[in-house]
Formats: sequence, C-alpha cells, structure tokens
Amino acid sequence: MTGALELSTVRVLKNSDHSTVGVGFLVSSQHIITCAHVVAYALGMNVATEQQPEQNLKINFFVIDSSTSKLIEARVIVWNPVLAEQLPKDFAVLRIVNLDSIPETARPIKIINSANLDMWNYTFRTVGCPKKVGKGAWADGSITGRVGDGLIQIEGYRVTGYRLEPGFSGAAIWSDDLKGVVGMAVKEDAERTDAKVARMIPTEFFFQAWNGISQFCSIDNRLSRLIVLLDSYFKDENNQISKANREIINKIYQKSLPEIAIRDCPEFINQIIKQLDSYKQRKIDEYLALDIFVANLYLKISEEDRSAEIVGELRTWLEKYTSNHQELINLLEQEQRDLSQTPPDLSELSLNQSPCLLIGVFEENNENQALSVRAWLIRDSNQYNPNEGSGCDRLTDEKNKRTTDRELTNLPKLINIFHEQCLAICKRNLNRVYVSLPYNLIHQHQAIDKIVIENSNPYQPSMGIRFEIAVRFSERFKSVDTGDQYLFSCLEKWHKAKNQNNEQQPIIQIFRNDELNDSRSLFQKLMLETTVGFSTDRPIAKSVLVSIMEVFYYSGIPLALWIRDDLENLDVCQDIEDFCQECCVNNLSNMVQQRRLQDWGQEAIGDHLSFLLENFDLMPPKNLLSMS
Repeated sequence: MTGALELSTVRVLKNSDHSTVGVGFLVSSQHIITCAHVVAYALGMNVATEQQPEQNLKINFFVIDSSTSKLIEARVIVWNPVLAEQLPKDFAVLRIVNLDSIPETARPIKIINSANLDMWNYTFRTVGCPKKVGKGAWADGSITGRVGDGLIQIEGYRVTGYRLEPGFSGAAIWSDDLKGVVGMAVKEDAERTDAKVARMIPTEFFFQAWNGISQFCSIDNRLSRLIVLLDSYFKDENNQISKANREIINKIYQKSLPEIAIRDCPEFINQIIKQLDSYKQRKIDEYLALDIFVANLYLKISEEDRSAEIVGELRTWLEKYTSNHQELINLLEQEQRDLSQTPPDLSELSLNQSPCLLIGVFEENNENQALSVRAWLIRDSNQYNPNEGSGCDRLTDEKNKRTTDRELTNLPKLINIFHEQCLAICKRNLNRVYVSLPYNLIHQHQAIDKIVIENSNPYQPSMGIRFEIAVRFSERFKSVDTGDQYLFSCLEKWHKAKNQNNEQQPIIQIFRNDELNDSRSLFQKLMLETTVGFSTDRPIAKSVLVSIMEVFYYSGIPLALWIRDDLENLDVCQDIEDFCQECCVNNLSNMVQQRRLQDWGQEAIGDHLSFLLENFDLMPPKNLLSMS
C-alpha cells in the first residue's frame, strides 16, 4: 500500500536541464514546503540570495508519476533564505500554479507541531533523490537532540540504507511514533559522512515562518499533545519517570489493552502512546485502546487530585479527539464501581470447595446485533445441585446489563470484572470457568483458554493455565420446560457419559480427519447412542470447524476435544490417543488443565487444545436463568 510520504513527496528540478536538485512535500491541495537552497539551485541563483524569487520552478511527483513530460510549475510565496536573520533559515513555501497537473493520487501529508516535544530516540523515515538514484531512495534512523539555529540532529542507521546526502534536502521527516511530519531535512554533516548525520528544521518553525499553515494544512496534534502532557506530568527534574509513576502507568496501560496485544509496557511515554494507538480493534463499544488509556488516566489522577492542571488538559484532549467521550468515562466509572462493589450475602468458603464461574454469551433480537453477556457464580461445584436453587449467585441482572459484539472484543475485560466479583464473594480463587457461546461463533473464538486476565502477573498465565476452562453452547442455557429437542439429546448423552464413566468404558471416540469432511456422515455417527465424546487424530482447520460445531449442536454431543490448526507439522495422533484413553468424566476437566500447564508455550497438544464440556450438573437454577 502506498504511504503518506510517497503520495506527497515531489522532486524539485533544475530549470535549465530538469536535473534533480532536491525534494519537497505537499502539505495542502496547492502548497509545497522545501528548502530555500533547493529553490536557489533550481533557479540557478546564489544560495545566499535574500530577495524572494519571482521565477516559477519545475517539480513532479516522482514516486507516483515520474514522467518529466508532466512537469508542474510552482512559485515561491514564503522565503526564508539560508542566511536569514530570523528562524527558520533555509525555508520556503511554494504554491502550485497549474493545479490541474497534480496527479489524482497525490495527497497532502499531515504535519505534527513539534513545539515542546522531546523527540530523543524517536524513529523517522524519509524519501529523497540522491545522486545517481533518479527514482528515489529511502533513509531511516533516529532523532537525537537540538543543535544550533533551532535545528535538530538526525542520524541514519549505520548498517543499511542511504545517507541523508544531497538529494534529501527538503525531504519530509516522518515520525513513526507520531504518525506525521515533524521536520524537514536541510543539510548533511559533510565532515561525518560515515555516521549518516544530518539536520532537520522542526515543524514548530513552520508555524513561525508561514502564517497560512493552519489555514491550508492538515495539522494533527493528537499524539504529540498527549505526549507533551504526560511527559510534563510524570517525568521528574532529571527527565526520568519515577518507579511509583511507572507502576501507575503500567497498571493503566494493562487495563486499556485489547485481548490480543503486547503485554510488556514500553519504557518511554512516546512508545506507550505509539503502541496503544496501533491497536485499532475496538475495545469497549466504539472506543480505541488509546482513548481508554487517556480516560483511565483522567479518572485516576482526578480521583487523587482533581485540582491538578493535567486533569483539565486530559479532559480537553478527550473532548477534542474522542467521540462520545463522556459515555466512555461513564462506562469506565461503572466498571470501577463493579470491581469495588461488595456483593451481598458474603460467605466464607473452606479450602476444599470449588467455585465455578459460568459465563454465557447470547444472541438477542436487537438492531445493533449486540450480544448479551450474563454470568453466574456457583460457590461450590463439588456440592452443587441445580435443582435445589441454592449456592448460585447471579452476577448480572436487568440493572447491570453487559453486552459485547460478535468479535467479543471486550469479553476479556468482562471476564476480569466477573472474576473480581467472584473473589469478593468466595474469598478464594476460582477453580473452573465455563464460557458458553452461540455454536456458530465458537470456531472464531475456540481459543478462549488463551485469554489473559491477570495483567499484573509477569508470567502472564492464560485462563487455561489458571482454571479448568471449557466452552459450551449458550443455546443449551434454557429450562427443560421449553421442550427443546436438541437440549434433550445432549442431556441424554451427558447422562450416558457419566454412566460409561462409572462402568469404566472409554468416553472419547477418536475420529479420523477424513471423516470430518462429510457433515452428514459425521452427524450420523455422532447420533449413535454409544457415541458421547469426540476427538480427532489431527488438528482441525478453522474452516472445517464451522460445520463440525453445527454437527455437535444438532447431534447433542456433550464432550469434545480437538487440536487447533495453529499447531502445524506435528504428528499428534499417538498423543491424542493416549490422552483420551486416560479420560473420564470426573477428571476430564482437570486433566485438560494439567495438560495445558505441562505443554505451556510448547509445540505440543496441550498448548493448542480446545475443550467442549456440556456439564449439566453445573447450570444456573431455573429461577436464575433469566435476567430479571
């Protein structure tokens, strides 16, 4: 995909022979920024000329349209010559004369105001036209510190890439951290050519030299403003982040991450912001990870010191850059209340009890296609009887509704909330977590066991390591009074599985992979009275799993083990066979957990094992199945 630099960078040509003298970059539909000395070379002028040129220049968009027959003309409208008394020196703005000659694919590039930014060690990229490379070349490296005349030193990476040599003058310096232009290359260090050292004019001087920049250009200070705010608040007089502040940042960073994310908190503020901004998947409704991070910071700091100046600054940032920011703040405040709330009817449980969290995700008839999420706590799954109606707490109700989308993007967050509620009630850790999903969604979310909810643990154990965890079909969460035939089929097979367990008969039947391609034939085999459990001798492709889940649902299979297709090039047939021979209903859930722990992080079956368990002995009582 063509990026912002390619779509905006132009080559400045010498009027006499159309040879390249430097580059510039499009910052509006008609304006280009470049170096004054590049303009002087193009027009055959002395670089020290103070008078603004009146002659037009020739340019072209050499990356997206290299044809010299389609030259574009531009004239100088802002002129700060090389020897100017005011800063920035060596700066010029051009206005395109023949606008109809601009390629349709050309796009202005975003400008970041570098004022007050400490960009030490920020990475950059740029594109220019060094000698003998007429089609252009790339350079990249890091930004260091400020030097004389308001310039900032930049250094290219030493092993590969081009030096910032003549031909890069006037090039936009694109910050990977801030996702915009933070400066313009003006000169190389001629005495240190081996070090790839150059200078750039930071964009803060663009605003001083050109009054029209805010009127015509796309100025994006979303990330830069936030970095300045957090640097000023969290860094001490030695420009360091204290241990206490780092713990605060890390905790809020972890709270704000989506399910699939890099868990290690970066060291520097700009890296944290960059990392969070890279997560575009939705976390809470329409909010991004960075939005949630800022809102969580706002709530944390305002809780400790509402009069702090940064509280108002963060609020202003949210108002400007986050849609429905107040709704986001309300959602996060509600989550805090949920986590701190002490549920009624607390009881002390002895260490031999086995708490179990049940979570159900249900399809509802609503316009936005949101899925409802309900949760229950069984205080002791060893002694629980769903027909008695006691020993089970409902964690969600009509006043405390929970929803998610079909990607289940906020499910890890909800699981963490439910987990905290269970800890408050039980006064001990959970043993089991069963997550029920619509059967047509399980293929997308079969790796529920890989979710990490305890972000403070440096070893990051997944739920499958910490708990006995299995998936179920949420369509089974209904009373037998509904007369659902598929519920009856599954219930009957569950009782057969328990009987076979008592008679020490195998409960898991292994199917060959070639038996999975014919859904009708597989359905016929699973409908047999003697078939109560399923496994296969090879990893199952996600595309095949869609139809298999449907077969499971309609055939009533209550037990299933399968290897996900992310385990490649490994013969697991004997491992699966040995594992299934040892399985019985009473210990199956624990055996799966122990195998996951044993194979954690390895190319072995336990780290890629999905588990379906329709345990009808662990269901909410009939009076708690509904939300009311």
